[in-house]
Amino acid sequence: MEMLAKFYRMPPAEVAVAEAAISNYTPSPYEDEDAEYQRAVMSMMRQCDIPALQRRVAQEEVVLRIAANGGTGHHPFRCLPLSVALSNSEIFSEGKPNVLSSGRKVYELSSSSQRASHFISHCWSESGQRKAELLREFLCLQPMLIGIAMTALLLTLLLLPLGFALIEALPNATLIGALLLLLPLLALLAVLGWVYLSAAGKVPVRLTPWALQDEPIWMENACVDEDKIGALMRANFSTYLQKSDRMIAFVSKAYFSRLWCVYELATFCRKYQGPLRKFLDQDLMLLSVEWSDTLAVFSSTPSMPTPDELEPLRSFSCREATCLRASDRAVLLADIRREWGSEAAFDAYVQAELPAIYASNKLRYSQSMATSTADHLDLAFGD
Repeated sequence: MEMLAKFYRMPPAEVAVAEAAISNYTPSPYEDEDAEYQRAVMSMMRQCDIPALQRRVAQEEVVLRIAANGGTGHHPFRCLPLSVALSNSEIFSEGKPNVLSSGRKVYELSSSSQRASHFISHCWSESGQRKAELLREFLCLQPMLIGIAMTALLLTLLLLPLGFALIEALPNATLIGALLLLLPLLALLAVLGWVYLSAAGKVPVRLTPWALQDEPIWMENACVDEDKIGALMRANFSTYLQKSDRMIAFVSKAYFSRLWCVYELATFCRKYQGPLRKFLDQDLMLLSVEWSDTLAVFSSTPSMPTPDELEPLRSFSCREATCLRASDRAVLLADIRREWGSEAAFDAYVQAELPAIYASNKLRYSQSMATSTADHLDLAFGD
């Protein structure tokens, strides 16, 4: 308030310098939106009536939200079918594409929804192809392949006596008995070939293993209408997280340097306080484009994080984290102060809680194949 009053009393030359500073602080590819933000701030600061100025300062967050949203309209909650995301890796491409190479808008791939099965949180500066591969692996291929392998094992155990019985009872049916014994293995090899050809792009999209994955997921560029609001829907953004059952975050050093990414992750984790903490491992999966495939025969991903991996979290400061636009920063910091009580409280949570969550998720990632296999064996044979 004192700063605004001081600005009002400044001579015109100093006002011009302040305007230039604000303008220089907000350049981005979103020029129209930043101009709207600058006009809103400057209009507020130029109020001649001090009581009116006080009222405007009290409504600062509303003013900033209108500037960031490009309007006051309500934005619907929309979701993207998982099969579409897994079949179009360019949705994850660097630079947050809003239009596919086919010319179709990414937003047109989504539709109105009540809830999302997964909230996808990631930094746009990283490999989109690798992110799509990791999603296919964890949400489709890993459970499918383990399930088929366990089925093949059970069928082999069931057909083994029959095959040997045929070979012994009917010497002329040796070939039939042998085929009966090999049938589960042949089926497994056929599935592996189907998966390999699908991942290589040799199978039509509608015939890939992930074509039937119709769970609704939330992704920013597919579920937010950029033409209507010019940016993310900032007003009460935490409701988007509340409508998502689970989260998948593609973490990295770049991810932890982005204020918006860390806000999404911390806000989601914060829901799991006290006795709910045990459910966080079920609902949150952290992945990294730098980690090796869990489906690989020899995985080189260590099970525990290195000090360098945890350093961005342990030294995190929301004031030092980056945002693409100044309007994003203004609204996001206002959200943090309102929802967390203060920026210091948010920083303290990130520094104290997220390193342990990161470590737990990386350990689960390195053990995911063994854990999933054990679960299927337990389901098949019991304790």
